[in-house]
Amino acid sequence: MKKLTAVLLALVCIFALCACSHTTQPISYSDKLVVEETPEITAGIPNPVREVNAEELCTESGLTFVMPMSAQDVHCSVIDSDTTVYEMSFKLDGRDYTVRAAHTDALDESISGVYTDWSVTGDGATSAGDPICFYLTNDESEGVYYCFTDGVTWCVYMTGGASTTLMSDVLRGFVPSL
Repeated sequence: MKKLTAVLLALVCIFALCACSHTTQPISYSDKLVVEETPEITAGIPNPVREVNAEELCTESGLTFVMPMSAQDVHCSVIDSDTTVYEMSFKLDGRDYTVRAAHTDALDESISGVYTDWSVTGDGATSAGDPICFYLTNDESEGVYYCFTDGVTWCVYMTGGASTTLMSDVLRGFVPSL
């Protein structure tokens, strides 16, 4: 009786294993072989961001990008879109900055690429009468500062303890008329 139980148990285990097995054989319909394939990606959205050096950034934009003397981890890029955006990002005193510029007809806040809930906002004009505005988060962990002068919208975005003074000081290095 024990041998019969052992044989039946072994057969049940074999049938259970067979039932759980997986086959990778192609399925055939009407004498046509159908094989599942992973589709090849043939199209994609091109990355509009091109890495450039500081000289190329200035040449392509026709603008002066002068990074602060003690800036670290400096990266320059051009964002090819409807409105070409020129960018220089860097670290300064433990804070991250991204300065962007674009040739526009008026102040264009979309060039920053930053969309968040701002709690502190302000606007005004530079001594030359050009428009400026700024935004800060409630905890002042990040902020963005914009100005428009001579047909160019400039902005600086910063993280790590944002303040209008720090942002405007950095932007003054790029836009002396501020």
